Amino acid sequence: MDRVRLASSAGELEGLLEIPAGFTGLAGVVLCHPHPLYGGTMRHKVLARLSSTFAGLGAAVIRFNFRGVEQSEGSHDHGRGELDDAMAAMDYLAGTVSPRHLILGGFSFGAWVAARVAVTRREAAFCLSVGTPARMYDYRFLESLHLPTLFVQGDRDDFGSPAEIFALSQLDPLFQLATVPGADHFFTGRLPALQEAVAGFFLPVLDQLGRLSGP
Repeated sequence: MDRVRLASSAGELEGLLEIPAGFTGLAGVVLCHPHPLYGGTMRHKVLARLSSTFAGLGAAVIRFNFRGVEQSEGSHDHGRGELDDAMAAMDYLAGTVSPRHLILGGFSFGAWVAARVAVTRREAAFCLSVGTPARMYDYRFLESLHLPTLFVQGDRDDFGSPAEIFALSQLDPLFQLATVPGADHFFTGRLPALQEAVAGFFLPVLDQLGRLSGP
């Protein structure tokens, strides 16, 4: 795993880039971390597990610190400038490893940012929303997100009940919901189940894309 610096509208951001052995260029993943004002960083346990899961599937993964977090320049912008930060990570990944298919995802606040960016940046092929904070933010924009999207939610999540996330997942036939029994917002003690849900969705998708790409 390499430490990298990304250029954004706030200045330089710090990131971590993981390129698995034998990477074929098939898929790249951008992961956005939870809320910076509540201790969220790219090293959060949920993001670390997601990164490990995708690398295990053969994808290159970049996670990064939003503006104002740890060594990233700038200051927190309440979800506005953070959109630019996610786009900067997308551009960096494209320029570094040129994945043929891009997955844009995040956890909690980062899930909200990632989905909003996916609406406007059409090069994203898939979206991942973990711990969707449906009670914190307006999610009407999902009506414009026409991408295969996986929502993974704990059934004890205080920021979005299974019923609320199910309602969001019904906005488009391309959306799918995986509920993790017994998991709170941070998937305490349920991180392996989170990984299983993510791998269960993306493994067959990437296998199919690999077959379509040919040798």
